[in-house]
Amino acid sequence: MSKSSSNTAANSAPLYFRAGAPAARMLAVLMLLRSIALVPVTAAETACSEVALERPDHSAHLPVELCIPAGNGPFAAVVDLRPRICEGPIGIPPSWEQSTLPAWGYAVLVIDSFAMRRLAPGACDDLNSLTTRQMVGDAYAGLEFLTRDSRIDRKRVALLGFVSGLATATLLADTAEAREVFAPKDAALFRAFFAFSPYCNLEFTGAPPRLYAPARIFVGEKDDLEPASRCVDLVGFLKAGGADLQVAVYPDAEAGFDTIPPDTNYPLPDRTALHPGGTTVSTHPQYSPWTRNFANCTIRLKSIFDIVDAGEVAGCARRGAHAQGNAETADQARRDLKAQLELLVGE
Repeated sequence: MSKSSSNTAANSAPLYFRAGAPAARMLAVLMLLRSIALVPVTAAETACSEVALERPDHSAHLPVELCIPAGNGPFAAVVDLRPRICEGPIGIPPSWEQSTLPAWGYAVLVIDSFAMRRLAPGACDDLNSLTTRQMVGDAYAGLEFLTRDSRIDRKRVALLGFVSGLATATLLADTAEAREVFAPKDAALFRAFFAFSPYCNLEFTGAPPRLYAPARIFVGEKDDLEPASRCVDLVGFLKAGGADLQVAVYPDAEAGFDTIPPDTNYPLPDRTALHPGGTTVSTHPQYSPWTRNFANCTIRLKSIFDIVDAGEVAGCARRGAHAQGNAETADQARRDLKAQLELLVGE
């Protein structure tokens, strides 16, 4: 099948797009950014409602949330794969993109593939609690849902994914293999793909996957769960095959760099969950001693839908991971995402 952009255009694209090293800002600006991040979505600004998403196999309807910007459509839209139950205790405010994307003029369909199947937080550490087929299927079910809505511009829908396998599934959803399984002939396709902190430790034992649309990756330089260096390697590998794929690496950033640290300290299940040097039990900064860490592993795939062999990663897995929200880096990452959305999904 043909790609949405020519090989010439893809090969001329840089390996990196600009990831601004955040400059020092006044404390007042940082506090303003924090307060903006925690302002709840109001009906006057954005209309949000719970809707039922039909599984690709039509076996069930699962709860998701749809937010539509104020104003007149049709709107460009984003399917947002965000594993909220994997990111902290109940009570943390809604993820930033749920209010930020509508403020930029994009409708957003928020899908938590874990929560909507009523999986417990412990499932986040299990590589096979959700399969790639399920997560990619959720993304395309979201795309189909949006394209049936008259308020949405069906030609301008992007996929955005965050951590815990969903960011990796976002990249794999961009493949010809995924398109052949989940997008029937003449069906709408995603315009672009955006992945925050994907697990890039992948080795393809068969033919390299072919990407059909532009993709952008956002990673923290010091992320010890999803190593940035492996994403740089993956980008180079796929670009050699003609993919329009780029990566932004944020200096000194750890996992969770896209979040602004809340002013509130939320209770954690283990009071030893402190970032080195930390003095309080806080959502950020945090060291999680129980999190399963596969940073030293490599997942070998013949098909993007292969199930991970637990024995293959038993010897390289370990426990422990750091997370550190950063207001300046989060602000820069959002600016970068907005610029790339405008470039790739705009008129």
